[in-house]
Formats: sequence, C-alpha cells, structure tokens
Amino acid sequence: DLYLVENTDTNSFNPHLYKSVNNGSTFTEITGVAGRVFQRDQYGNLFYSITGGFAFSTDDGANFTNVSTPDTVFSVARSAEGTLYMLSDSVKLYFSTNNGTNWTDLSKKYSGNAWHEQHLWALNDKIYFQTGSSLHFTTENDTIWHVITLPFTSIITSLHVSPDLASFCTSAYGFFTSNNLSNGATWTNIRTVPGPAQVSIYNNYIAAT
Repeated sequence: DLYLVENTDTNSFNPHLYKSVNNGSTFTEITGVAGRVFQRDQYGNLFYSITGGFAFSTDDGANFTNVSTPDTVFSVARSAEGTLYMLSDSVKLYFSTNNGTNWTDLSKKYSGNAWHEQHLWALNDKIYFQTGSSLHFTTENDTIWHVITLPFTSIITSLHVSPDLASFCTSAYGFFTSNNLSNGATWTNIRTVPGPAQVSIYNNYIAAT
C-alpha cells in the first residue's frame, strides 16, 4: 500500500493522510487524523495520529489499533518485543507494555532545544530520538537523554534506524550512513545533496529495510 501526506498550510500543522491500494491510481483519505505522527518504523509498523492519541498497525496497514495517550503525540515507536513508546511536547517520554491501555511516565532530563519535529526509534534496550540537528538516546533506567555527536551541523531532514543498527541520515550537505549510533561512529557520505535543509517534518522521510 502507498501512503501520502498532504500539508494544507506552510507550517505543516493541518496534515491530511491518504492511502492507495492500487499503486497510486486512486487515493482515499484516512479520516480522523489530528496530529503530527506519520511513521513507518524499522519493523514495518505503521503509525498515524488520531484525536486523543494514535493508531498503529503491525500488518502493513490491513488493521489498525486505536490508542489513547495522556498527551498530544509527536512521535511513536514500538520495540521488537511490542513495547510502545511515545514522545509528547517538551520531550515527555511514556511507555506502555499493553498496547496503550496504561502509560508510564519515563520523562528524562533534557537540556536541548526540543523542536516539534521529533522522530522516535526503539532498538534493543535503547530509545533514540531526533529533533532538528540533534540526536539523542536513553534507556528506561537512565535519568537523562545522552547526546550523539554527528559529523556535520545541519537540520536532519530524515533518519532511519534499522534492526541491524545501520542508520541513514540526510542533511543539507548530503546523505550519510553509519553502522551504529554512538559517539565516535564512522559516517560515510553516500551522496552530496546541495541546497537548503528542508524544515517540514514530512519532507524527505527515508524508508529502508
């Protein structure tokens, strides 16, 4: 299936989500979208915002489960074991082990500039999130978000974390890959992409398997 996000204003605050089951010949709007979450994670799970929470699918969009959340959702992740994580404004982190029936506050001390564009990833025992030009990680037992230093300074327009720890990052300066997410990791510039960084949270989203 194909999914299409349409921004109806320049600030990306009023998005519409569409789905096509015929290779893009026609699209049908998924109604009830009321937030900023449109994601496909490294395990193939799909997420989109609804009023009061989000919907997620573990079967390529054939079926969606609606989840209520204690705050407005800015990003969602699901671990390989099925734990759900969600970020709200001001980098408030929550987790649920029962598909969102109950949420536990895992908020950590965060000293960075929390842009509204936030992408959350769960991999092994770590939780990663990217906002603006910053990349951070934490664990459930950590008290803070740890900064991962990147080899360039720019707005990160897309990030993908895959199950084998490969990551992909694109900025105004190019398309980069790394085989791990840590300080001191080696990043390879695959292709230089000149031009200004894209500031819309829906632009240049990478999907990789």
